[in-house]
Amino acid sequence: MIKQCLCIMISLVVLCGNSFASYYPTLKDNAFDPGRGKTILTLFVTNDSDQMKAIELSSFRRDLKLNGEEIQTETEDILLIPSQLIIPPKTEKAVSMRWVGPKMIRQELSYRVILNEVDIGRKQKINSKMIKTKIKFVKAIYVAPKKVIESIVLLKAYREITKDGSNQLMLEIANNGTVHLIFHNIAIEYNTIGRKISSIMIESKNIEPMKKSINILPGRIIKGWIPWPDNIETSVERFNMIGFNFEEESEEDKKKK
Repeated sequence: MIKQCLCIMISLVVLCGNSFASYYPTLKDNAFDPGRGKTILTLFVTNDSDQMKAIELSSFRRDLKLNGEEIQTETEDILLIPSQLIIPPKTEKAVSMRWVGPKMIRQELSYRVILNEVDIGRKQKINSKMIKTKIKFVKAIYVAPKKVIESIVLLKAYREITKDGSNQLMLEIANNGTVHLIFHNIAIEYNTIGRKISSIMIESKNIEPMKKSINILPGRIIKGWIPWPDNIETSVERFNMIGFNFEEESEEDKKKK
């Protein structure tokens, strides 16, 4: 029987936590503030394994599609020194992240710094079986604006009839503040047939196609929908936002009422 070389490559994206990683980054501060002279951040990369590690770092500008998906484009706004690391076993190295973009920031800017483990170049033994696990870390980096304003606005809410005849409540929500905001829920009000005002709470986890809390970047819009609520007449055409990101009431608070 002829032995064949088996090499299985597993790629893992790690957004947080490092309990299973052989190396990991540590970033205590992830926000530049060039208006106040804060243009350097330090990222530490620790090799917790018994083998040499080679790490490549790159930076990307973040943007947002209408459906909530993130867009990443290469950028030269953040200088990484060094951008390649060779880390001996059980040691740590520092990476200086330097902001080289504009000093005056009116609206917060968002970036990603991505760390990729790469092969050092050792030759694999012929006819050996090997499993390689590649760990990829993704870190969020922000550039602070001159003034911090947190605000979300409901641009549109309207009924749309699908091809199969079902009704949907379409929602267009914008971050008109100056910093990013994690959107969890929104409360909207409307007039009933008897001209009485009623309201409904819509959770982000129920909004298609996102189905989860969304990090809405400043100046960006997300667009989604939910099935038309049974308790709202299809003749309702106008909706107004009451507020957003209401905290869920605890069981203890419910008992006090």
